[in-house]
Amino acid sequence: MTNQFIIFPYVNRDQYISSIIHKLATLATEVEIRGHLNLLDIHVHAETFYSALLNTIFDLQLSNANVTKSNVSGIDLTDSVNKVLFQVSSRNDATKIQSSLQKINTSDFAGFSFKYQSISKDASNLRNKDFRVPQGITFNPQKDIYDINSLATIIKNIDDISKIESIYDFCQNELVEKMSIRPLLITEVINKLAENSQQSNISTTQLPFEIEEKIVFNSLKRWKISITEMATYSSKVGKIYATFDAEGQNKSNAVLHSLGKTYQKLKETFSGDELFDKLLEKVYADVDGDSYCSEIIAKELLEYNISIVLVDAFMRCKIFERPD
Repeated sequence: MTNQFIIFPYVNRDQYISSIIHKLATLATEVEIRGHLNLLDIHVHAETFYSALLNTIFDLQLSNANVTKSNVSGIDLTDSVNKVLFQVSSRNDATKIQSSLQKINTSDFAGFSFKYQSISKDASNLRNKDFRVPQGITFNPQKDIYDINSLATIIKNIDDISKIESIYDFCQNELVEKMSIRPLLITEVINKLAENSQQSNISTTQLPFEIEEKIVFNSLKRWKISITEMATYSSKVGKIYATFDAEGQNKSNAVLHSLGKTYQKLKETFSGDELFDKLLEKVYADVDGDSYCSEIIAKELLEYNISIVLVDAFMRCKIFERPD
């Protein structure tokens, strides 16, 4: 009898949106803090980032205003095809908006609509303000003032999931967190398991007697079925380890050694099923807290794949005691 299991990275729109919001909020915080320290280089990068982001969200063709036309005052981004002007700023005060409006050369931009993007602060208090809009320019504060909250709402209401995926991919590529430079090795294993998300055709064969005996010896009553099922994926984990070791860095031993150390520490307090639970809980917390962990891996899948790695370590006798 064969027993098949499916490992797949189930991703829904809420996960994409949550990741996008996280990226935008992280950028906003960094802009705010660096602004207080007068480190303004990130503002330039944020302007470029928002140009591409707004193009994707609104199907625009925005480009840097000073590239299109030198010495443009009051605006940062222009789209001559759709006749749109954008001011991108870390400020959220009415004075800034009014100043930007007054600086627009109406002879160059007659018939254009003006929009304001706050990149670090909530701008909801500005939408009920009155502004003096130059003749020939359209500007509706309630509709044309954006911040992270309003963008998140717009993205959430996009029907086309492929467009949300495009926004997600763009944010992932552009807003890379430096903490990812030195990932945990076990996180690499988990990511690889998720990448190789194809239906398994591995037949469930009878486990070696010593594995059954080891399950009983360690009082793993509740975990017995899971260990039996997940043992079929040990060869999949083994292939990932073999790939890593081919790089000559001995990563597999490092992962297994780390799991063994964690097990030995938890063993001082826990035993049996509770010990396996605590080991899974600790490894899950480490991987989930690693910024290198793929954000599109659903919580359930992340826990399941970590369990597979732990079961593999169990079969290799790196965790839990071997029967006498």
